[in-house]
Formats: sequence, C-alpha cells, structure tokens
Amino acid sequence: MVVKDLQPFTIVEDMGFRAFVNKLDPSYVLPSRKALKTMVTEKYNSTKEKTMRDLQKAEFVSLTADMWSSINIDGYIGVTCHYITPEAKMATVVLGVRRFYQTHTAQHLMEAKTLLMSEWGITSKVQCMVTDNASNMILSAQLLNLRHIPCFAHNLNLIVKKALDQTALINEIRQKARKIVGLFRSSCKAKDKLVEMQGLIGRPTLKLIQEVETRWNSTFDMLQHLYEQREPVAAAISSLNSDTALLTSSEYDIIQESLSLLQPFKLATTELSEEQRVSASKLIPLYRMLQHKLVEKKGLAKQDSAVQLGSHLQGLQSRCGGYESFRALALATLLDPRFKIVAFGNPAKGQEAEKHLTLECASLMRSNPPTHEPQWSASGPSSSSTTAAGSQDCLWELFDNRVRESHTTHSATADATVEVKKYLTDAFLPRMEDPLKYWKERAVIFPKLYILAKKYLCMPATSVPSFTLGVAEERDTALSRWIAATLEQTHKVAATAKPVRKMAATTTPCLVIAVSHEPSQVTVNGKEPNQATVDLKEPSDIKVKDCAADCANPSISPNGKTCYSCDEKSCSNILSCSGSEDRCFKATESFGGQSMVLKGCVSKSICDATTSVGDVQGVSCCEGNLCNDAKSVTQSFLFLCCSLLSFILLH
Repeated sequence: MVVKDLQPFTIVEDMGFRAFVNKLDPSYVLPSRKALKTMVTEKYNSTKEKTMRDLQKAEFVSLTADMWSSINIDGYIGVTCHYITPEAKMATVVLGVRRFYQTHTAQHLMEAKTLLMSEWGITSKVQCMVTDNASNMILSAQLLNLRHIPCFAHNLNLIVKKALDQTALINEIRQKARKIVGLFRSSCKAKDKLVEMQGLIGRPTLKLIQEVETRWNSTFDMLQHLYEQREPVAAAISSLNSDTALLTSSEYDIIQESLSLLQPFKLATTELSEEQRVSASKLIPLYRMLQHKLVEKKGLAKQDSAVQLGSHLQGLQSRCGGYESFRALALATLLDPRFKIVAFGNPAKGQEAEKHLTLECASLMRSNPPTHEPQWSASGPSSSSTTAAGSQDCLWELFDNRVRESHTTHSATADATVEVKKYLTDAFLPRMEDPLKYWKERAVIFPKLYILAKKYLCMPATSVPSFTLGVAEERDTALSRWIAATLEQTHKVAATAKPVRKMAATTTPCLVIAVSHEPSQVTVNGKEPNQATVDLKEPSDIKVKDCAADCANPSISPNGKTCYSCDEKSCSNILSCSGSEDRCFKATESFGGQSMVLKGCVSKSICDATTSVGDVQGVSCCEGNLCNDAKSVTQSFLFLCCSLLSFILLH
C-alpha cells in the first residue's frame, strides 16, 4: 500500500488501519513506522537489482528525457529507459529523477545522462534518445553520439497552437469562450443555473473546461464542451441577466468545423501518449493519415476561418514531412508487421528503407555467421593442394583470402535479401495486434530480422513517460509547510511537511484544504479528528477550509460568507464558506520567478496563528464578504455592477 497507493509510513500507526488489520488477522503484528521504512528501502534495492539484471539481458534500449522546475525553482531531470524483454514484451523503467544544480547547458545535461547510463550499465546499448525540441536537449544527444528523435506529441502541440494563434477570428472566439467559462467557474449562482438548465433541456450535467494557454488540447476540450452545452449555456446566461457576450450561431458553426479539423490531432496525441506497446513505428503512417484527414476535412469546410485554420495546420508537413527520410523511423516502420512498406507515402523512400534493412541484415549475418555453414575451399586438383604446401600457401594466400571474402559477402547479401523478401511478402498483422508477439513467434524463421526488430521497435514516439515524472516526483510544496507550521503553532503539536507525494500531519482538529497551482496541488482532508493527510494531486480550484467540528458533519451547509479563490487563470473565483469559516485568507508564494496569490476561506483560530514559511509570505486574513480582493479587473467590475444592480432593484 505504501508503494502502490503512495500511503504515508504513519499508516501503521493509524487507529482505523490497525483495527482493520486486527480484524483480518488478530495474530499479525504490524511493523513500526521505522521498520516499515526499512522494509520499503530494502524492497527498492531488491527491485533495482532485479531491474538491472533485466537490463543486462536486453540487447538494445532507448531513452526519453525531460527537465522541469519545481515551485521552488529547483531544477530536475528525469530519464526513462525502454527495452524489449527476452519474452518479447515492451518494458519501461525510470532510471532516475535527480536534482539538477548546474546551468541547463548541453554539456551539463550530457554529463548527467552519462552518469545515469553508467550507473545502470547501459551505455553501449542505447540506440536513441527522445526529447522535446529544446536546443540543449538535442545538442546533449549529439554530444553523447546518440540518435535524437523529436517528441511527436510536442511537435503536434507546436503545430496546432501556432495554427490557432494565426487564425484571427478563432482567437476572438477563444477569448469570448474563456469569459463564458470563467463566469460559470467563478459564480456559484451561475454554476447552479447551468446545472438547472442542463436538467430542463435534458443534457448531461457537465462542467465547462477552461483553456490552458500552453496546451492546445485544453483549447479543444473547452470549445467541444461549450459547443455540446450551447443551449443550456445560452439559457443560463440569459436568465442571469449577465453582460457576458454569448457566442453567435455563425461562431458556433466555426467552432464545429474547427473541432472537425482538430479531431485527428487530438486522437493522434491521445493514442501515442497512452501507447503501452510499440509506438515509434507508428509515426510515418500516422503522419500520412493526419495529412489525408486534414485535406479531406479542409475540403468540407465552408467557413473562411475554418479554411484558414486548415491551411495553417499544413505546418504539419514542414515539421513531420521528413520522417520517411529518417532512417531509424523508416526501419522501425518497415519492421512493424502491421505497416511494412505500405505505410510509406513515397514508394522510393520505402524501397530505400528496404535496401538499408537488407544491408544491415547482411552485416549482422557476416558478423554472426551460422555455425553449420560449410567453409569455402579453393578449387583445383587435390595433388596441387598438397604439393609443396608451405611455398604454395605463401604464394596464393592473398588471392585465396580475397576469393573467400567475396564468397562470404555474396552469401550474406543473398541470404539477407531472401529473409527480407520473405518477411515483406508474409501476411500483414492486424493493426490492433501486438507486433512483438508476431516477432516472438517467428524468431526462428527470421532470426536476424528479429534482432533488428528488437533494436528499432523499442523506440518510443514521445517523451511523455519522462514528462509525467514531473507531476509525481520531487515536488516540495511551500504551502504545505505553511499549513503544517500554522497547525503546530495553533495546537502545539508536531506536524510534518516533506517533499513527498503523500504525508501526514497529526493535529487535534481536522482541516480541509485544497490549493491549486502549477505544477501540483496540496489537499488536506480530515478523515478523523486526530489525523490529516496531505495529498499532492492535479491542479484544481484553490479552497481553504478549516472544518474543526464540521468534519463530523459532512453535510454542513454554507454559512453565507463568500471569499475569493484562485485557479490557473485568475483569482476572481467566488468560494462559499461553511461552518466556522468566518475569515477570508490571502497569501503570496514565489513560483517560477513570479509571485503567485493564494486565497480561500479559513476560521478565526487559523488566522490568529498564521505564520510565514518558506516561499509563502504575506499571509493575511480579513472579515467581510469578498474582502480578499480579486485581481481580475473584469471580474471585479462584474461583481460591482451586480451589487449596484441589486441596490437599484431593492431600493
């Protein structure tokens, strides 16, 4: 549970867990927290040793690498390794997530990666490295003499984001859409009205999604949800008498055609990011299918803005059009029995890939000749080969060696040609089947091609495995330390806050806190009066709630007080306080070289003990509704207008 479910070591001290284990087996004695930590460390060491043994068995490996900064501006580097096991299964292992103290130059990156490869004993086995298009990442691969493959998901993100930014009218629609979504995400009344209208119209109760500037797929999700919920959204805004501008029917037509153009890119990104099997061999056929779908859907577009977007998306060709000339990707595609030579859009590139595959197969045959192959002997009368052996051997040695080498080369090339032709004429594997299973079953029929398949099919198409390490590893949240220190000062008890995925803070009251910021979230959920758990999750709204006695009553109702809270877009969201929460909270935290604002609801007891810890500074509490002012001029003006309107209507 500690490893798989990321539970804290203190779970063995929890009364509920101890009672649960005792109920299962009264004779079992739970280990202490210290003993459990030792057990986990031993398990890690044994698992690492086993993984290293598995890597030693692997003939070829590929790496993915990525870098990121924590909220404390600490640099980290993550490297993952991908290989094919002797059982013909794709395997992935995290080589390391390390603090990166040096400047992010190619030389320093090369040194860090070299250290990891040496530690795991795979230096001579690495075939390629997949990273984003950062120049330091590309140069570090070159310094390591490794083949560099650009992350396909990163390329798609750049292509689509640039195309959206270049289409003026779609940009205007995105701005209007963000304001509409912001209204329903910042107002409880608006959100409730939307739910009501969804029920009346018979639409599913779905939340609208706000766009994240750096991720084009969030733009797709925002527009898609808004289009699907256009009727209840329009009805809700109309009934609210809001001044938020509605999208027109022609704008919805543009959204519909734009979504149709972007749908193939969305599917491609999702498919490759979730791929658990062979993926690099998909790049060439996937690029061709994207091209085909883009031309097809652009031809069906009637709105000028959608046609412009389709033209801008043709940037796909400039970024990915050279895939067929990339030898490693071409050979990976050719060695995938689902695609072979049919996947190539240019037949000449397919034939070139077949030629390279034959040459590499022949080279492998020459370096590893079959043991049963008969040795060549010079022709001629037997008497000649035995007469004056010493002088004859010296005289004809050079000639005999050249003839022997010519014969061996001819045989290897001929045998390689036969093996490659036989494979290419073999039946295609269904697209949804596992190509590694195909090669495992035909290892005896195509022995040399099987070795090359393990070499080229272990390459991933994206660096997503390394990128996702940044979400779960080495995240030191400054706000969690402020929470722990505040509770310790209030209740005079020890509270821990460490940079781990889950941790415990023992307190007398229970506290419910949800804090959103990039790149991680802290939540403290009071499940029992004496235990709080700090849990790092994905970003969502910032909500700070001190529940004390309220935790015993999960159905506690709002107390009428409201405070501002923050999400990734603004600090003008309205949060309804409940129970003993009679204060609004505001603090600032240093993140990414900028000050990040944190807001929410708290009780007087927490405010009386506020303190500054680490990067969280300027902690302040105030009384009154919405007293922890919003930073968004637009939203503040909206609330002011609502207040004036209410005053006019009531007086």
